[in-house]
Amino acid sequence: MESAVERKRRLARERQRNCRARLSAEKAAAIKKKDRIREAHRRKNETAFETAARRKYQREKILQRIANETEEGAIQRRQRNANAMRAARVNNAGFIPDNYTYSENGVHIHNCGNMDSVCQFCSGKHFSAEKPSDGRFNNCCHKGKILHPIRREFPPYLVSLLSDQNHPHYRNFQENIRSYNSSLSFTSMGAQLQNPPEKGPFCFRVHGQIYHRASHIYPNEGKRRQYAQLYVVDSTQATEIRAQDHVNSGCLQEVLENLINIILKDNVYAQCFQTLHEIEVQEEQRAQEENIEMPSVNLVFNRDHINDRRRYNLPTVNEIAIVFRNEEGEPPFHRDFKVYPRNSDVPTLNLDILSPELDPMTYVLFFPHGEPGWQPHMAGNREDQQRQNISMLQHKISLTAVRDNEFNPLLNGGKLFQQWVVDSYLQVEAYNLNFIRTQQNHLKVEQHQGFADHLTNAANTEDARIGWTGSARNMREQYQDALAIVRKFGPPDIFLTMTCNPNWPEIQNNLFPGQTVSSRPDLVARVFSIKLQELVIDVTKRYVIGRVVAHCYTIEFPKSGLPHARLLLIFHPEEKPNSTERIDKIVCAEIPDPETESILYEIVKKFMIHGPCGEQNPNVPCMENNNCSKGFPKQFQQETFTNQDSYPSYRRRPGSTLNVGQKVVDNRYVEPYNKYLSHKYNCHLNVDICTFIRSVKYVYKDLYKGYDSVTVGISEHNEIKNFLDAKYVSAPEGMWRLLEFKMHDKSHTVIHLPVHLPQEQPVYFEEGQERQALERAAQHNTPLTAWFLLNQNDENARQYLYADIPYHYVYNKKMMQWTPRQRGADKIISEMYSVNPKYQERFYMRLLLLHVKGSRSFEELKTVDDVICGSYKEAAERRQLVQNDDEWRRCLEEASLTNMPQELRQLFAHICIFNNPVNPDVLFNSFEESLIEDFLTNHSRTISVQLALREIETTLSLHGLTCQELHLPIDDMSLTDSQNVKQIQDNLEVEA
Repeated sequence: MESAVERKRRLARERQRNCRARLSAEKAAAIKKKDRIREAHRRKNETAFETAARRKYQREKILQRIANETEEGAIQRRQRNANAMRAARVNNAGFIPDNYTYSENGVHIHNCGNMDSVCQFCSGKHFSAEKPSDGRFNNCCHKGKILHPIRREFPPYLVSLLSDQNHPHYRNFQENIRSYNSSLSFTSMGAQLQNPPEKGPFCFRVHGQIYHRASHIYPNEGKRRQYAQLYVVDSTQATEIRAQDHVNSGCLQEVLENLINIILKDNVYAQCFQTLHEIEVQEEQRAQEENIEMPSVNLVFNRDHINDRRRYNLPTVNEIAIVFRNEEGEPPFHRDFKVYPRNSDVPTLNLDILSPELDPMTYVLFFPHGEPGWQPHMAGNREDQQRQNISMLQHKISLTAVRDNEFNPLLNGGKLFQQWVVDSYLQVEAYNLNFIRTQQNHLKVEQHQGFADHLTNAANTEDARIGWTGSARNMREQYQDALAIVRKFGPPDIFLTMTCNPNWPEIQNNLFPGQTVSSRPDLVARVFSIKLQELVIDVTKRYVIGRVVAHCYTIEFPKSGLPHARLLLIFHPEEKPNSTERIDKIVCAEIPDPETESILYEIVKKFMIHGPCGEQNPNVPCMENNNCSKGFPKQFQQETFTNQDSYPSYRRRPGSTLNVGQKVVDNRYVEPYNKYLSHKYNCHLNVDICTFIRSVKYVYKDLYKGYDSVTVGISEHNEIKNFLDAKYVSAPEGMWRLLEFKMHDKSHTVIHLPVHLPQEQPVYFEEGQERQALERAAQHNTPLTAWFLLNQNDENARQYLYADIPYHYVYNKKMMQWTPRQRGADKIISEMYSVNPKYQERFYMRLLLLHVKGSRSFEELKTVDDVICGSYKEAAERRQLVQNDDEWRRCLEEASLTNMPQELRQLFAHICIFNNPVNPDVLFNSFEESLIEDFLTNHSRTISVQLALREIETTLSLHGLTCQELHLPIDDMSLTDSQNVKQIQDNLEVEA
C-alpha cells in the first residue's frame, strides 16, 4: 500500500519528467548537469549516517524494481548495462579500437605518481593507486587497528650510519650491516643461505626454514664466547673477541666499539644478562663464605610482559625477565624461555616464533632499546572491528610503513632489511601453518557409511589434508581451475610475461639518498603490484590487444629477486590471432625505427634483446651444448608463419641492427613484444601467440609449476614440513607475501560440484568427536542432496541440470541450500568432479547427472520409464547413454586436455578393465598422440607406442588381462632394450 509521502514524491517526479520532456535537448542537458553538481555537493557534505541510509534506501529500491520486472524487462536491463559498460570502455583513454595503428604520440608511459596519499590514522604514505574503495589504507596500520607508537629517540650515531651518506663509515656499515648486527645480537640465526647471482645486486635468499637460538652466558669449555655471552665481560674484551671473528673481518673496530656502548647503555636485554652475571657472582661468593651449596640461578623471560597490548612503551628489565634463584630451580610463572649461567648438556635454546623477544634479540640494530616484538593476543586499537587482536602479519607490515618526519631503521637497513623481511615472512608462514598442522593431526575424513562402520568396527580413516596458498595441493587446484576455463572458452591465445624494471621512476624517486633498489623490496613490490593491475585492466577490460573473454596469471620470483608475472589470455572467437595479419598487429619481433619510434627503440634495446649469445657470447647462462636453449638467434624471414603445435615464426626482416655493449645484434635476437604495451610499461614485456599449441596443458602446467623449490626425497609424507623445508624465499617474495598481494588470479571462479552415492558423502571429524559428527552429518546437506531438495520445492529449478544449477542458484554453505542467484553468473564456471571409470556406480551416476534434469532424489535419478533400476549403470544403459564407445571417447577427450600422458594411460587401462569397451584398439588409436607424447621426446613413434602399451599391460595384468586379448598391437620384440623397460618401471614406481 502506497503511503501518502510516497504518493507525493511519485507525483512530484512525474510532474518533473513531464516538464522536462517538453524542453529542448540543450536545456535538458544543462538541467541534468546542474542536478549532478547539486547532488555531488549534497553527498560531499552528508554525514556517514546519512550516506549509509541513502545507500540502503537505493539498494532497497533497486532490488524492489528488479523483483517486479518481467523477464523481458530483465533482458533489456542487462543489455542496457552491457551497452553502458562497452561505451565506458570505448570512452576510456586506454581503449584501443580495432583499426588502431601504433604511434608514439598516442602512448604515455605509465606512472604510479607520487607517494602523496596519507593514511588518516597513522600518516603512512601511499601511492594514490593503492587507495582502497573505502579510503582506508591497509598496508600501514590496517585501517587504524594498530596504534602508531611513540618510540624513544633512535640513537643519533646509528641514524647517521644507516642514512647519512656523508658519514665516513656509511659505506662500510651498509656493506657489512649483517655482520655488525650478528656480532651484536643476543641470538644466532640458522638458515641455508643461497648465494646471490654472480652478477647483479645483492638479494637475500634462503632455502628452507630459519631457526633462532639463544645461548647460556658462559660458553662450554674450549668454546669461544659469542652472542649474549659477550655482554657479561668487559666491553673492550668483547670488542676484541668480535673483531677476531673472521666473519666480522669487514667490520671496523671503531664502529663496533661505539655500537657496543650504545647497546650496553640502552638495551634492556644487555642489562638482563649483566644482571644475571652479577647475581651469579654474588651468590657464588655468598655460598663460599657460608660454606653452603650454591643455589640455582637463572634468567627467566616472561612471555606476557606486555600487560597492556596497546602500550608500546619500552618495558623495564624486570618486566622482560627476572633473575630467579631457589633450590628447586623452576620459576613460579608462565615463562617464554630460561637462560642458565652454564649448561654443558644443552648449550643453546631454540626461540619460539611466538616470543616477543625474537626480533629485538636478533635484530639489535633495528631495536637498539629492546622494544618488544609481536606476541599472541596483542590487542588492536579499534574496538569496532570483528577481530580485535593484531595478527603477526599485521604487526610485521606496520613496521615497514613510510612516514614523513619519522626515521624508520628497517627501511634504511639495506641488506639487513632484506634478511628481516625473509625472516618475518617465514615466521608468519610457520605460525599460520602450525594451525594447519595441529588440525591436520586431529581432523579425519571418512565416507558417511564407512564412518558408521568406523564407530562399530574401528575401521581405518584418512587424514583430512588441508591445502594453503603455495602448497602442491593448492597449485594442482589452481591448475585444474585454469583448465576448466579452457574447457569452456577454448585454448589460450596470448602468453604474456612482465618483469619488474628496477629503474622505474616510481621506484628510483622514492628511494632514500644512497639507497639501491635491492635495499627496498617493499617499494619494488608495491610499484610492481600497481603496474600489474593496470596491465590486467589494459588487456582484459580496455582490450588493448584484443577482446579477452578469460584470463589467468601467476607471480614468480627468480633468483635475481625481481618479480615477474605470467599471464594467459583467451580471446573472443571472432578475434582469434589465427592469421598472419592479426599476429603482426599484436606481436612484433623487429628493432623499431630509431627515427620515428625513438622511445620504443630505447625500450626494446634495453629490455627485449636476447643475449646476445651463440658465437658472440658462448658463456651466457642460456647456452647448453653450444646452443641457445631459447632458440636464438632465430632465422630471418620476410613474413610471419604459423607452426603446428608451436609458437609462430614471427617476421624478422634483415637490415636493422643495434649495438649491445661491444656487440652488434639484428632482428634475429629480438624477443617478441607488443609495441603499445612495451611503450606504456617500459619494461621487459614478452608477448607470444600460443593459439596453435595443441597440448595446452603443458602451457598451464608451466604456469602453475609451483613456487621456487627443490625436489626432496621423502620417506614419510608431511605436506607442511616438505613445503617449509623445500621452499626458496627471497626478500622481494617475502615482502610481496607480507603485503598480502595475490600470487595468482583468474577471471572466473570455478565451482566444483561433488558427486557421491547415497550415504557416501565425506564426514569430517576430530578424534573423540566421532558420534557427534555422525549425528551432524545425518542432518546436513551436500550440494548434491541440496539440489534434490531444491527440485522438490522449486519447480523452476527442475529445468536445469545439476552442472548448470550454479549459473542460476548460489549454494549457501551455512544454510546448506541453493538460493536464487542475483548476479555474477557470467564470471563463474560450474564443473562436476571427474570420476575414474573403475568406480563404476559413481561414474555412471555422474553420467546420469550430465543428462537428467530436475531429479528429486537418488532413486528418481536412476528411474527410467517409471521403473527404479537396480544400479546407476543399468539406468545409464536403459537411457542408451553407453551403447557404444562414445562415452569412453568423451571421457578420454576430457582427460587428455588436463591429464599428463601417464595418468591418461592409467585411465585407459581402467576403462578396459572395468567397462569392456567395444573396440579398445580403435579407442587407443584415436588417442595415440596423447597417450605417447611424453615418450616421443626421447624415442621414435614405434618405440613410444610400444612403451605406452607395455605400461598399460602392466596395469591390465593386475586384473588378469593382456593387450593381446584386447587386440592392442603390442610387440614384445620391439622392447628388448633394457633401458626402455627400466623407464616403464621407473614410471610405475613414481605412480605408486
